[in-house]
Amino acid sequence: MRHLRSQLALALVAVALGFLVVVQLRAQSAGSSLDSKSIQDLTAIIAQLNAGNDQLLDQKTIEENTLRQAQADLERGVSAAGGAQGDLNHILGWAGLDAVSGQGISLTLTGPFPGDVAQDAINELWSAGADGIAVNGIRVVPGIVVSGQPGSLRVGTVAAGQSIVILAVGDHDALSGALQRPGGFLSQLGVSYPDITTELVTIAKLALPATDKSLIPPDAQPRL
Repeated sequence: MRHLRSQLALALVAVALGFLVVVQLRAQSAGSSLDSKSIQDLTAIIAQLNAGNDQLLDQKTIEENTLRQAQADLERGVSAAGGAQGDLNHILGWAGLDAVSGQGISLTLTGPFPGDVAQDAINELWSAGADGIAVNGIRVVPGIVVSGQPGSLRVGTVAAGQSIVILAVGDHDALSGALQRPGGFLSQLGVSYPDITTELVTIAKLALPATDKSLIPPDAQPRL
């Protein structure tokens, strides 16, 4: 009985070994799918892989350039928007719809002179680059003028007597230089109205209020 068991065990071991040998031989005989390829075939496969890799690299470069362009466009858009907002703020300030501040000048005229004298000074300041002007605390906008005869001046509809204080925001050197230039406003004023006293002062920090006057034309309404 013991001898029979030994024979059966040896037979089972032999069958197992035979199975493993067959599997190994089949695996070796199958080999890789590239084993059967010729040198020319392998060269063509490598060339295709390189071409595909180059296409992917080109596409990657295109996408990166597109991303950089989009980022640059965004930065330009933000910059343009900031510039447009700055231009809008400047226009609103120059039109008198917003308060303005900065360096500037103060010109005080006192004495018997008509309103158009003060208007000449205001026009001179606009020409010299003023960003905003106020007269006796009233912002100069369309419809606000200095008028009246000597001693009974008016700023818009507000009585001013015979004293006018003009405040102008802008480069104070340019503004004061325009008023004091030879043959300019102050020179002509001294000749034409010798009884007027003037005081011109440059100011490092000056603030002008926004107008409280509606700038919508009374005879027409804007339509969007």
